[in-house]
Amino acid sequence: MLNAPHSIDIASARAETGIGDSLAYLNNARLSPCPTPVLQAIKEALENEHRGLWGDDQAGSVVRNLKTSLAELINSKPEEIAITQCASYSFNTIINGLSWHKGDNVVVYDLAYRTIPQVLMRLRDEKEVELRFVETEDLLIDPAAVIAAVDDRTRLVIVDHLPVFCGVPQPIAEIGKLLADTPALFCINATQSTGQLPADVKEFRCDFLFGTSRKWLRGPRGLGFLYVRQPLIAGMRPTNLGYPYTKWVDLDKYEIADSVERLEMGDYPYALMVGLTESIRYAQRIGIGKIKERNQTLGQLCRQTLSQIPHVQLYDLKTGKTGTVPFNIRGMDATVAVKLLQDEGIATCFLNEEAALRGLRKLNQPRVVRAALHYFNTEDEIEQLSQALTSIGKHSSAASRSQ
Repeated sequence: MLNAPHSIDIASARAETGIGDSLAYLNNARLSPCPTPVLQAIKEALENEHRGLWGDDQAGSVVRNLKTSLAELINSKPEEIAITQCASYSFNTIINGLSWHKGDNVVVYDLAYRTIPQVLMRLRDEKEVELRFVETEDLLIDPAAVIAAVDDRTRLVIVDHLPVFCGVPQPIAEIGKLLADTPALFCINATQSTGQLPADVKEFRCDFLFGTSRKWLRGPRGLGFLYVRQPLIAGMRPTNLGYPYTKWVDLDKYEIADSVERLEMGDYPYALMVGLTESIRYAQRIGIGKIKERNQTLGQLCRQTLSQIPHVQLYDLKTGKTGTVPFNIRGMDATVAVKLLQDEGIATCFLNEEAALRGLRKLNQPRVVRAALHYFNTEDEIEQLSQALTSIGKHSSAASRSQ
């Protein structure tokens, strides 16, 4: 088996991951475990709260540090970053924050994660906005097809950097370059890419980009972020109003801050924010470029290995690059396959078509198994997955013949 060279200290990365040797954890696209330094940072922050050591100065530093770290990660300004509770909340904030008129249209591609079409369908129904879905070929969008769907009434174009169910990076920089000459705003869902693919909002020429903490960044659950290009911020309508970024200035008058904080509300989960800041620094110490290279090496090896198993059907063999690998065992429901893999000490997950309905119907599959490898996974774990799938498939075939 190919044992590709890499420049990441895998042994150290494994040692700082809380998952023991008895489990091959291949579910990072859903939730990637926090490294030990992240856990320690969260504990320290909670202990400071416990001892009453939190004040406004400390809280302000936590917010500034996180926004600075996120800005460095995506090459933006801290003043363009809003902290949210999750990626879906961020996208709702974008749609609810823009002004819409009857006859406007939104261009979205057919692999979009469920929140995006759901929010857009409500927008369509409430504001009479047209939705235009662009079809992919081999799970890859053609930038020319996106631009062909854009006209002078296109208000927004939204594309995932990486789809939720496969490892096919979309050509978002090329799309952004073409959209620069149109009136359309450009939004990128970076939920599945942040932490494993380099991100540069200036290179992407995007107006919005959003992501999450708990996946490839290996941060704590319950946090997301939203980038808004600075000239747009003051015109965004806040989804909610509240302290501290609205002020009651007279008996019948209030004011909303012009800063990006107008899109936030209430108190922050400071301990989690400390953890996310440390997870970004952890990833940067390793190097996002190195993580990309490692994950693509693992993804290539996983696809090559699984493609040799006759009863395994791969769905992104042609265009898949990252460590997110969708497959099924022929003749077996994905829910059963995931349970049998769990019995073999391998953590994967299944995705129902509800997660990306148009995309999975494109594959003609109601469910798929998703293995998602991150840089701390090993070549031996890919072999373990291969052996388990081989055994499961043989037993399944034998059972079918005996019936």
